[in-house]
Amino acid sequence: MPKLWGVNVLAVLLAAIAFYFVGFVFYGLVFQQLWTAEVGLTEAELAGANQGVSMGLGFVNALVTTFVLALVLQRMPGSGLMAKLGVAVLLWLGFAATTLAYAPIYTLSSPVVFHIDLAHLLVAYCVATVVLVAMKAA
Repeated sequence: MPKLWGVNVLAVLLAAIAFYFVGFVFYGLVFQQLWTAEVGLTEAELAGANQGVSMGLGFVNALVTTFVLALVLQRMPGSGLMAKLGVAVLLWLGFAATTLAYAPIYTLSSPVVFHIDLAHLLVAYCVATVVLVAMKAA
């Protein structure tokens, strides 16, 4: 397997796909109408957006997140899935959740959007961790 900084590139790619798929489930299926309404986007605005660029950048974002997640998980003590999930949840809480919290703290953004985004990232971090551990990349 090709490696970058000791990280299995294939495992990171599969974890990123899983991370991205969680986003599809959250924003494309389960919470699509609620999230779109809470963000304040109209159908016309969605239709006019460059979906290809958004999707591409979203995948790059998931790829960077899963690569860094793999780097950190490799360097943390504990070899079992539960230990690695614990680290992933700590990373989510310490970085993802607190960064997301800036929007509702300093703006009038929707608390509903915040909670959907927060849940999405928690599930995505955990799913990506399961993939990384299963492929022995973490």
